[in-house]
Amino acid sequence: MNQQAANHLFDKGGILLFLDAPADLDFGIDTTMWRTGPRFKGVKLIPPGVHFIYYNSGKPNASEGRLGFFHNFKSGEVMIRQWNPEEEDLYPADHIDAEQQERYRLGIREFDPMLGAYPLDTPAPYQTWRKLSGYVTTDLLARILPGGRVVSSVDGGPYDEAAVQDGTGVPFTRIDLKRSFPSDAHGPQRTRYSQDKSWLLRHLMATVWRNDYRQPLGEMQLGFICLLMGQMYAGFEQWKSVVHLLCQSEEAIPGYSADLYPNFIGRSATCCNAPDCTQMPNLDQLDRLDIPQSVLITLAGTILHLQRDHPMDMLVARLKRLSEFCVDRFGQGLLPNAIELECDNSNEDEEGEYAPVVVEL
Repeated sequence: MNQQAANHLFDKGGILLFLDAPADLDFGIDTTMWRTGPRFKGVKLIPPGVHFIYYNSGKPNASEGRLGFFHNFKSGEVMIRQWNPEEEDLYPADHIDAEQQERYRLGIREFDPMLGAYPLDTPAPYQTWRKLSGYVTTDLLARILPGGRVVSSVDGGPYDEAAVQDGTGVPFTRIDLKRSFPSDAHGPQRTRYSQDKSWLLRHLMATVWRNDYRQPLGEMQLGFICLLMGQMYAGFEQWKSVVHLLCQSEEAIPGYSADLYPNFIGRSATCCNAPDCTQMPNLDQLDRLDIPQSVLITLAGTILHLQRDHPMDMLVARLKRLSEFCVDRFGQGLLPNAIELECDNSNEDEEGEYAPVVVEL
């Protein structure tokens, strides 16, 4: 790379200035994690968009384990944070006054040799991040993690009653799969919607997710990121709850077959093939990340059954591709070997989950 190209990337990419970080700090951004050295001052060349920054001191007495926050970087933005050695965490964002922050921004090139580069030399890390976080929007973050809230691996969620009562939990949407029927339901209706979660899905879409299919997918991805990078059990619970809700809503599938379900199936492949950047020793206690495979098999059977009366060729094509991926990844597909899917793939172009990701700075 010539100097002119390097200067262009430096000016257009975002920069996180991470002041006073101790050596041997576990530090990561998106799917990449490092152990910091004594000269580390942050990261440069960050592509515009939402990113997750996470860290922990690695000390055995660190009370909160891993911590992290999301930030939507704009082109050329310089974000400045400073480490608090006593708290083993960052100072609040307003700890450095505006005048001092401006001085840092004006002299940012002096930090260049001490800034690690966002891994753009190979496209895989950024492509994976884009697929893992594509539905995590600034609106979603403003609702669940307002003000750039720092999350901890020990934070509870909506299923942790103590965290709900004291207001410290991460306010994911509560998905009560055990009460998935209307409050006034009785008899056959109650039985029906206890087994089929379609009423609950439609209810949450209307009352919480504004009938925007990207909202439940965003919560699924946010939960998965909080688990994978943030080591947060509450993230695992939310990710699993969204997956089970979508896989057990047979009646609702045809109504969402053009948007919610094709994109859900595509993102499922990304989650199953996510990089191991957790360094999480107790991952087996979470029943492994391939938990949803069993419910995805159920979903696959449901879609094949519905296909007879409700043609959903794009959805079935995505399902076939996910099944082929599961054969490669787990040695087991989602579809019975005897079933050959016959559908029109002419409209299944390289969009969404399967599209190439172009890095523009």
